[in-house]
Amino acid sequence: MSNFTLASCTDFLESISSDLVLGREPQMLLYTSILLEMIWKSRNSVCFERKKLDIFHLHRDVLLQFKEFKEAFSRISVLTNSRWIPLSNRMAENQQ
Repeated sequence: MSNFTLASCTDFLESISSDLVLGREPQMLLYTSILLEMIWKSRNSVCFERKKLDIFHLHRDVLLQFKEFKEAFSRISVLTNSRWIPLSNRMAENQQ
């Protein structure tokens, strides 16, 4: 990410979505998703609840949620050798 430059919000979203589609850098995607959600919630609080924006509170909340998700995902085991077989194929195999 040393030469990571963005000209617009559209570039930013396209960059994130391309990483999501390609399955790259899952921790970056997790962090970015949490950041965007927290920015949106903060925006709603400022616009609709007349709250003041506290950037340090926002930053702390993003880091706490990121840590919580990382810890939760680290306890999940993923089956990498599994392969999805359509139900129709499984039923055909059982009939033989």
